[in-house]
Amino acid sequence: MTQRARIIGVERIETNLLRIARSAETVATLRPGAQVLKTEMQNRVRKDTYTLHDSIDICQKGTKLEVGADDEGFYGYFLERGTSKMAAQPWLAPSFDAARERAVAAIGRKVGVKVDQVWGR
Repeated sequence: MTQRARIIGVERIETNLLRIARSAETVATLRPGAQVLKTEMQNRVRKDTYTLHDSIDICQKGTKLEVGADDEGFYGYFLERGTSKMAAQPWLAPSFDAARERAVAAIGRKVGVKVDQVWGR
């Protein structure tokens, strides 16, 4: 005779995991990571380019967030890549590389708060 084990609460666990997953995809959860990237970009852009510096912002497009410069991003491209008359002064890629782990950690903290709420901690 085969014995079977019955797991109680599987439905609750599944429901809670789905709630956490939906929460992790919200703009509010992603915003702290976007703020980390924005700050890093502003800190790395050349100091004499305040117009570019001031145009770096977080923009919400539907359920997505974009971090970058508005029309001044055109000038930012030339700084990043250089031109025939100006050497490259990268700021965008180094910003992403430097802030990646901190941005993920900021998002993780926000998800952690939701986990605590869902599981009643």
